[in-house]
Amino acid sequence: MLGTPHKDVQYLMASTCHPKMWDILDGHNVKLWHIYNNEDNKEVPLYYPRGDLIVTGGNNVGLRMMPIARLLGYRNMDIFGMDYSFPKEGHHH
Repeated sequence: MLGTPHKDVQYLMASTCHPKMWDILDGHNVKLWHIYNNEDNKEVPLYYPRGDLIVTGGNNVGLRMMPIARLLGYRNMDIFGMDYSFPKEGHHH
């Protein structure tokens, strides 16, 4: 789904992305972040390296995008049509 990466783009990649994505983006401007998915707070230091970016949010790209946008400095967001309804069973991106 990525296509050909561009050298002038900063890619915000979750550590859970498929390994082929990392091969495609090798040598490009990549910022790594980790998905925080309700792990026990006492266990977080065992899961993620100190200083790495850990992002909360929902279980889809739209809900996860909002905290990432906030971290990037966006304060005023208007979200339209983010209901994840599909016209036929099994049809999605």
